[in-house]
Amino acid sequence: MKAQILEGGRGKAGLVRSAQDEAEAHQQARDLFSQRGKGKNVKRVLVEKKIPLRGEYYLGMAIDELNSLPVLVFGTLGGVDIEEISQSRPETIFKLFQNPWGRLSSNNLGKFLTTIPLGEDICRKLRPCCEKLSQIFFDQECILAEINPLGFSQEGEFIALDAKVIVDDNALFRHPNLQPLEETSSDIPLENEALKKGFSYVKLDGDIGVVSHGAGLGMLVVDMIRQAGGRAANFLDIKGHEREKNRLQEIRVKNEMDIVLADASVKGILFNVFGGLTRCDEVALGLRKYLKEHKVEVPIVVRLFGTRSEEVPEILRDVEVTLINELDRAVAEIVRLRKERS
Repeated sequence: MKAQILEGGRGKAGLVRSAQDEAEAHQQARDLFSQRGKGKNVKRVLVEKKIPLRGEYYLGMAIDELNSLPVLVFGTLGGVDIEEISQSRPETIFKLFQNPWGRLSSNNLGKFLTTIPLGEDICRKLRPCCEKLSQIFFDQECILAEINPLGFSQEGEFIALDAKVIVDDNALFRHPNLQPLEETSSDIPLENEALKKGFSYVKLDGDIGVVSHGAGLGMLVVDMIRQAGGRAANFLDIKGHEREKNRLQEIRVKNEMDIVLADASVKGILFNVFGGLTRCDEVALGLRKYLKEHKVEVPIVVRLFGTRSEEVPEILRDVEVTLINELDRAVAEIVRLRKERS
């Protein structure tokens, strides 16, 4: 019996149970539904047959950012703490890098399997698991597809006991069949609203709203705000997937501002966008339109840097924002303005 939440380590958190009969199953289910897993309520429980195993392994495919290549990973110690195991027991991890433009080479897979110390019979049965996982990874345009644990039953068959699949948000429009499967079960309404509009929103405990282009940049800004003596109320990653083709930038900016300002704890906003493919002038036009049509009473510091950023000062000259190009100065200014008005 497994609590269905979007977190790993459920076994260690007590969110995976066993039951010997129906009465015990009911009791375990009631207990699981009363739990909170890593800040999330348990709303669903998966019930399945428990299978006696001879072994548990790890099998996954991901994008190796260091080498900029897809990589097939097999671990002889599956189950919990696979990340820690890969660091402490690197001899148990086996990797096969793949051509990003092709598919899994049968010849390369054969050589790879010979390096895994499990015996010829087990490796022969592992081969179709690798092939099918690779096919899913490429066909569905994943950034991660993993089976953990990959069980090996007493009868000598591989069984996927648990799995995680993350599809590239930017490719979802090519896979409309996957969109109904997207998990939007956050306990925080604004997080669900952001997901519906194609953004990622994380509620924090501060009072400075952060709108940022990319999760990594957003987390950096949150840390910088804390170092400057402030606290972020959220971060909103606007580099999400778009559900409509040619969606107007002004609509995106409106949705972003609506979500951030819906949080009553927000007393200031840092709007930070690094424009690559995103044009800073279009973002600025959207922000200008929003501020002309809505009364915003909290200070806003804007950093728009990148493509066509030279046009931003003229676009925003007649609206109430503080425009700063340097990120550290922008962070310091929003913290100062917030404290000044407290």
